[in-house]
Amino acid sequence: MSELDIQLAAAEAGLARIDDEAGEPDGPTEVLEVLEDADGGWHVEDENGPVDVDDDEDGHVSVLHDDLLDTLNEAFNARDLEGLLEVLADDVELPGLAGDRLELPERLEDLWERRPTCLLTRAVNGTEGISVLWEIGDEGRWWPLATLHVDDVVDGRAGVLEFSDDVSLLDELDPEVPDDDLDEGSRWEEWDEGAID
Repeated sequence: MSELDIQLAAAEAGLARIDDEAGEPDGPTEVLEVLEDADGGWHVEDENGPVDVDDDEDGHVSVLHDDLLDTLNEAFNARDLEGLLEVLADDVELPGLAGDRLELPERLEDLWERRPTCLLTRAVNGTEGISVLWEIGDEGRWWPLATLHVDDVVDGRAGVLEFSDDVSLLDELDPEVPDDDLDEGSRWEEWDEGAID
């Protein structure tokens, strides 16, 4: 794939994203230039700085929402409900998670109470940046439970946050495995052993 092909594909993806976010543009739209990273990756520059781009074998190009996923994961792992809600649009759609944004806090707090060790890490599915939900088992091994996908990102806020427990997708991914450093009280064994009141 030539550099020109990658730039054209990225420009088309950028225009499609702009159309989705704003409807029909009133005037000319900005074409995003694809630049090669020092490590052989690709990124585009927009008003918010560099955004990573992934090109697959078929030459499709998509923008990965790295900063949003990092913020989402950090807030979830810190049990920072307010920080997590800040990266979601007011009218966010939550398939597989909750009926609407008002219902989401209760669902998350229930999840954190039932699964105190659950954490999110990053993964890539083809050209899509996603998060993987993990839980640590009794034997101390981390198990992937589900994936979280973001879409319709406008101004750093997700319009869609979708939960999927597709086992075949989880088997295909090579996500980051969480660190073994857990806060006191986050392992079920501590409760069972009576270390936590």
